[in-house]
Amino acid sequence: GFIDREGNWIIGPKLDNPRPDVNYMVHYFGDPINYFENYHNDEANYFDSNGFCLAISNKRFGYINLKGEWIISPVYEVLTAFDNKGFALASKNNIGNSLDLLYGFIDRNGNWIIKPVFTYLKPFNDNEYALCKMNAKFGFINREGEWIFEPVLDDIIKIEKHDWALVKYDGLFGYLDASSGAWLIEPIYNELRGFGNKKQCVAKYQNKYGIINLQGRWEIHPGFDELDGYFDQYGHCVAMLNGKKGLISHKGEWILQPNFNKIYKYDSQLIV
Repeated sequence: GFIDREGNWIIGPKLDNPRPDVNYMVHYFGDPINYFENYHNDEANYFDSNGFCLAISNKRFGYINLKGEWIISPVYEVLTAFDNKGFALASKNNIGNSLDLLYGFIDRNGNWIIKPVFTYLKPFNDNEYALCKMNAKFGFINREGEWIFEPVLDDIIKIEKHDWALVKYDGLFGYLDASSGAWLIEPIYNELRGFGNKKQCVAKYQNKYGIINLQGRWEIHPGFDELDGYFDQYGHCVAMLNGKKGLISHKGEWILQPNFNKIYKYDSQLIV
């Protein structure tokens, strides 16, 4: 419960935990829950700006107000903080088997905004899209619960800046705009290592490596068995061909012919 500075009960001791344990959520949700930051550090506020506090009773989640009254009953096996538009990810399971959980979103009245029909779901956070899974395939929905991109993806690897989503579709990799569902780079690659904060990405096409730009055009055509992808201050990149390593330039030309088993770079030193 909660006490004041004089030790008097403000909210009596009736809760299992007024600040849910992140490990408990991970047990049900399967991966780290970074959108739970409002509740898992010592300096966090228990109550949000609307006077809502996420709490547990009998291993079920709900919300209490400043009086300790349940304003959203503790009936959810998974429940997160509300985002800035009043969406909280939730799962309510009447069967009792956590493996059968289905996820959706509720509002501050405890009503379903988006019904729990997804086997995996990520919060919207500050975005207008959410990653979800249905029938063993991934897709994106908007805040109306409509499909931005229907669940046909094998996997969504990561979402980079500007809503660029690295995805796997029919066994191949490409990039989607998560906010619109439009293909940014068509899924034709055996492997994509991601742009991150760069303007280039190592790509594998027909079992050979090269480097593409943000337009999906080849900066270095795929002709290598392996490619480091990182150019040093001298414009050198380690590449492999026929089991031997060498160095190439930004143009993909050999600076050091591939005659070596290993190449190590230490600042300005080169060891082969």
